Amino acid sequence: MLQQLTDRVWYLPHDEASDRPVLTYIEGDQLCVAVDAGASPAHVREFYTAITDQRLTVPEITILTHWHWDHSFGLSAVNGFTMASKKTNEKLRQVAQWAWTPEAMEARLRSGEEIPFCHDYILLEYRRPEWIQVRTADMTLEGEGTMDIGGVTIRCETCDSPHSRDALLVSADDVLIIGDAGYEDFYELDRQYDKGRLAAFIEKLKGRQETWLVAGHEAPLTRAAFIAQLEDVLKGL
Repeated sequence: MLQQLTDRVWYLPHDEASDRPVLTYIEGDQLCVAVDAGASPAHVREFYTAITDQRLTVPEITILTHWHWDHSFGLSAVNGFTMASKKTNEKLRQVAQWAWTPEAMEARLRSGEEIPFCHDYILLEYRRPEWIQVRTADMTLEGEGTMDIGGVTIRCETCDSPHSRDALLVSADDVLIIGDAGYEDFYELDRQYDKGRLAAFIEKLKGRQETWLVAGHEAPLTRAAFIAQLEDVLKGL
């Protein structure tokens, strides 16, 4: 069920069963925007059903926070226009060339191009992985950009992050949406943090003004509470 966080921001909670992340919805007077495309077309359908059940409009724009499968593999099923960082699109262009046979998936595990954590959850999400269709976004962003969708302004910023090198932060209606940017690096560091990247990201979050923060795999927190969590992690490194 879609949950309301502020007057303009709603979200579909994460689902631990198949590692589906939070999907966020921003309601404008002229356009409505989704943040992240989800893990699959089935995830998109669940999101859109939750939206229409609240008598809201299906989003005309979808913005990706980063390239990882659970945030991007639903891109082939979303409505309207799509946007991602340039780095995200470059990675999705590579992944779009991947074959989804059992043999190809096992080969990527052996080479390290894919990791067991994602491999296993993809097989939970997709009964038949050969149905996977990876898409790139229609438009890319570098640096910062704003979008007035009527009654609310969306602000986007690309940055490095502890989790991936292609993070895109999205802000609207006193909410900062960060995807998985504050989590460990699963691909380059085997689910560990780089101390320097984490410290830099904490400072970036401290420089923001939003009250609320939506991360990819947990319930929304205040920005201050999320920073406190990351500072505790940093102390332990």
